[in-house]
Amino acid sequence: MKNKKIQEDEFPSYTLWESFLDLEPMSTLRDWAFKLGKIIDWIPVLWNDYDFEDSHILRILDQKLKRVHKVLNEDPYHMDEKTGELSGPIYAKEVQEARDCIERILEHEYCKKEQEEHDNKFGKLEMIFDDEPSSFDKDGKPLTYSCHFTNVSTASRKSNSKICKLQEKRLQDDYRKLFNILETKSGCWWS
Repeated sequence: MKNKKIQEDEFPSYTLWESFLDLEPMSTLRDWAFKLGKIIDWIPVLWNDYDFEDSHILRILDQKLKRVHKVLNEDPYHMDEKTGELSGPIYAKEVQEARDCIERILEHEYCKKEQEEHDNKFGKLEMIFDDEPSSFDKDGKPLTYSCHFTNVSTASRKSNSKICKLQEKRLQDDYRKLFNILETKSGCWWS
């Protein structure tokens, strides 16, 4: 394959094994160590990945952005054509903005202050389970128990509803910001 002349419209095709081993002459022990380090770095993220959890796609994206952030932050070579400043650190700030959005989405504590104010004003919402089961399985074992909430008033419900709507708005704003950054700015990070 190495001796075969490649036409303009023909690209070499590597098998998965050849791509993994990268048997090109430029390959060195340092390249192998770098690739092995990448694999080790990804193990905790991929080990904890589940296909049925929506947060894991963000954790995987954050891992990639963490690695890109490090490279860009230490990049001494790329200059912004307009300002003449190093562009790596500028791009690293954009990557960090995206990572900050991911962190807020994963923490999901958009209305912590508002919830504390609500709890101080109305008391903490508590769920109390009844002692008697409300349904049984075919063998007569309890399946579910009834429950009721304490500290529920009309004003409390309205306040809680406003907090939930505000939390959802802030969550959606972070998703929009994250995907806008990826859409409009990520092309420059790898150029």
